Amino acid sequence: MEEIPGVHFVKANVMRPETESDIRTFLTNSGRQYFKVIISDAMSRTTGHHDIDHSASCMIGERVMQLCQVFLAENGNVLLKQFQGDMTQGFKRKWERYFDSSKIVKPKASRETSSEIYILFKGFRRLVS
Repeated sequence: MEEIPGVHFVKANVMRPETESDIRTFLTNSGRQYFKVIISDAMSRTTGHHDIDHSASCMIGERVMQLCQVFLAENGNVLLKQFQGDMTQGFKRKWERYFDSSKIVKPKASRETSSEIYILFKGFRRLVS
């Protein structure tokens, strides 16, 4: 990927346990504690079976959102890919309580028949338990 001024691209397998420490090291080395925006285009290899692909995308999304709890700045935003299915609304409801707003978006570049969507969460708030 070409460099974009002011944008830091981290390529990693979010499911690997060491990824969290790799991200922390990256942030420390760049003099930052948090990201303002996290964009995840992460996806497993598709199988062609909608339920399996949807479930895998939800598992990856869960991990991305867990990492956001650690690395996203207050008022930060998250955009993540998911294959839409029966768990999508529950996933969105689970995580939207940490944000001021959330919505599902489908890029114009995505085929109409594709279940690929993106979920946009805006205005991150750390909840105190």
